[in-house]
Amino acid sequence: MNHKAKILEWETIGRALAGLQEKERWDDLLLIAAACFTGCRPGDWTKFTWNIFLDANGKAKKETMIVEKKQLNMAKSRAEKNGAKFKVKERQLFLVPQFRSILELCWNGKKQPYLTTYMFRGSSGPQNTSGGISTFTANTRLKRLAVEFGLDSDITNYYFRKTAARRIYDSQEDHTTGLRMAQIFMNHTSPTSTAHYIGLTEDEARK
Repeated sequence: MNHKAKILEWETIGRALAGLQEKERWDDLLLIAAACFTGCRPGDWTKFTWNIFLDANGKAKKETMIVEKKQLNMAKSRAEKNGAKFKVKERQLFLVPQFRSILELCWNGKKQPYLTTYMFRGSSGPQNTSGGISTFTANTRLKRLAVEFGLDSDITNYYFRKTAARRIYDSQEDHTTGLRMAQIFMNHTSPTSTAHYIGLTEDEARK
């Protein structure tokens, strides 16, 4: 869990998304959107394929299911210890309207690639053997965008996940509900982990 990630200004992220959309920079727009709106760890969203989010007609789904890399590895480890077959519980993702709109814009802007292809591709050289791009590549691209749009130059893709989760928490008058929503967004098993991750003060945590 990356506790050192910082909270970014949501308004600045919004300006970056709007600017990229206006300039039809689909790859960069998709990169920031996936980092913000999925709540997934970078090891997962950098490997997404289009058909996770789009139906056969290229329309964004309202919800979808994924298998998280962390949960898969944990299930494998438990199975090896117990000498049993492993079963992984899928994670349900809810897609907010803004993300659905961006997905459709990017897919059409990129000339409707095959739905089974990876959403993120390397610009040169051989592809990662497991498909998609590496988290290092994602971080490198995000750092470049951070400089361009006035975000934190030390940014990593965890900054966006943390910022979105904190925004969910802050948006709710009932902070118990807000914490639970943020917990679901990041798929944490414990609300204590979520509270620590999004940087709640001791006073906020007591409330």
